Amino acid sequence: MCHSMRLGRRFSPGDIDENAERDNCGDISALQIREMSKNLDKAVAGDIPNALVTKFYYGPDGDMFALRQRPDDPYVVAWKQTMLSEFTAYLQRTGEPSTMLDVANFYYFGTLGVKDVELAYGYRLAQEQLRMNSSNPRERKMATHYPAAKSELAQGLTPEQLASARAFAQRFVATCCNKR
Repeated sequence: MCHSMRLGRRFSPGDIDENAERDNCGDISALQIREMSKNLDKAVAGDIPNALVTKFYYGPDGDMFALRQRPDDPYVVAWKQTMLSEFTAYLQRTGEPSTMLDVANFYYFGTLGVKDVELAYGYRLAQEQLRMNSSNPRERKMATHYPAAKSELAQGLTPEQLASARAFAQRFVATCCNKR
């Protein structure tokens, strides 16, 4: 089985050695890829942490090389937009901290086709606030040891952008995680 398709393994398209993947994955049939995709969809539907990030890196229709080789392909662009909607809905539903950091990085680097440093910082601030409000001591400790204000996401933003990011984070936290 392809080592990079395992649920929970974090990698980015640039981390994949395509020749090694072809060697590892050459014997996987289309049926097996569809089954893996179905299982991943079940994990996403069950709000399993990191399942949605894995689905993103798994690529459209199991083509994990499409993100790097064909980023401007209309099918890949549409798939990224769908993933962006899925990430937004997932975070509103769960507030899952590690996925929130991934989404902040996606916005910061433009991985999903939208580069928005202000929104990236807003997600990072929301993550910090949710961690500070967590009943889990480990989450609270992570929020204090890695403050958003000192992250590279805040660098270069104007005071207006910083204020807008803070407002986004406050709105997000107020409506997040089925608190409505």
